[in-house]
Amino acid sequence: MKIGKIVLQIIAALMLVSQVTAQNQKLWYDQPANNWNEALPIGNGRLGAMVFGGVSEEHIQLNEETIWTRGAKYEDNIEGYKSIPKIRNLIFEGRYAEAEQLCKTKLLTQRNAKSSCYQTMGDLLIHFEGLTSFDNYKRELDLNNALAITSFESKGVKHKRRVFSSAVDQAIVFLAEADKPKQISCTIQISRLGDGELVRAENNTLIMSQHINNGSGVKFETQLKVIPHGGSIRIEGTSIRVTGANKLELRLVAATDYRGEKPSELCADYSKISEGKSFNKIVKDHVKDYQHYFNRVTLKLTNSESAKLPTNARINGQKDGVSDPSLAALYFQFGRYLLISSSRPGCLPANLQGIWCKDLNPAWFSDYHLNINAQMNYWPAEVTNLSELHVPFLEYIGELRERGRKTAKEIYGVNGFVAHHRSDVWHFTSPYGAPQYGMWPMGA
Repeated sequence: MKIGKIVLQIIAALMLVSQVTAQNQKLWYDQPANNWNEALPIGNGRLGAMVFGGVSEEHIQLNEETIWTRGAKYEDNIEGYKSIPKIRNLIFEGRYAEAEQLCKTKLLTQRNAKSSCYQTMGDLLIHFEGLTSFDNYKRELDLNNALAITSFESKGVKHKRRVFSSAVDQAIVFLAEADKPKQISCTIQISRLGDGELVRAENNTLIMSQHINNGSGVKFETQLKVIPHGGSIRIEGTSIRVTGANKLELRLVAATDYRGEKPSELCADYSKISEGKSFNKIVKDHVKDYQHYFNRVTLKLTNSESAKLPTNARINGQKDGVSDPSLAALYFQFGRYLLISSSRPGCLPANLQGIWCKDLNPAWFSDYHLNINAQMNYWPAEVTNLSELHVPFLEYIGELRERGRKTAKEIYGVNGFVAHHRSDVWHFTSPYGAPQYGMWPMGA
């Protein structure tokens, strides 16, 4: 009897460990996101989105890595090096205010400088009909498979929605399904804040284009293909309406002219990648590609009963001293997930917000702050077995060199390469801002 009892206890323990371990690879919540900070990030290095997980209205905020404004040209303070000996002497004499003022006028960029910034690509809104009440709600980010999943029940029907950003197919893919037929009716829209985006609908596709920042930035195009399984579909102005579908699939591609190509032609090329492929094939390829990076490292810490709780409850429990070691493992893997999702070979490096930005005027321009933030993004690269994901940042440093040599010669009167506390996708290297932070010639 004792042996049998022990065996049953072991089996029960293994079942608990198996259950909790699976949960440890997921961030999950029992209600939709109330704001952007609560939404769940997805990305393929280039295309990103924040998924809110709404029931009657799903909101997916969109990003593409090269959607940048372009400010006026930064110009170095030529022959600034002639003032450096005097600035040094003023500092040695304790005349700091005078040194700061001279630094500001003779070294820092003053002329024609206007900051560029990273911007949102816009928003995808799906207005679902008939979902006025719901229960058994769950919203999760599956770190093992890089999927954002929303599930709930409404009027006896189980609904499930999956969203991911595929590096293989260069598209953001969405699938809504229900366990009974003809349950999905909705209106689909795309839009963008700001200054004159153009939206049109044709061939069951919503197309949005814009030359951002009133023409002083990149040109972009977004194409959203609507694929209902069953039911009917029709265009209503700049929206698409789906009625009585069994499933609803969306495939979104996007591109800019940052590297000289035409956005519409790039979008057409991206669309062809997944053309003719089923959703199951696309998601299978996506998971395989993502796990090539993610599965290189496993971290297991002691599980506790808290691991069964929603992620926000687990975090709140830390304030009360609740023992929950496996939360640290989840946090560790979430960091790796974010790097995989925002920095891939062939892409730009992760910017100040990775690739996730909802604004036209984001904090600190969502640019490249070289005095700490870029380094923080890439701390996990080598030490968590993601070396290839370091390459975009290393290539970016190389791309700063041409302008950096010019800045070194003009401002400091020396050979070599210099960059300062911040830069952007246009690779400026001039010292900019106030002396207390702008005179930081260590960005290289």
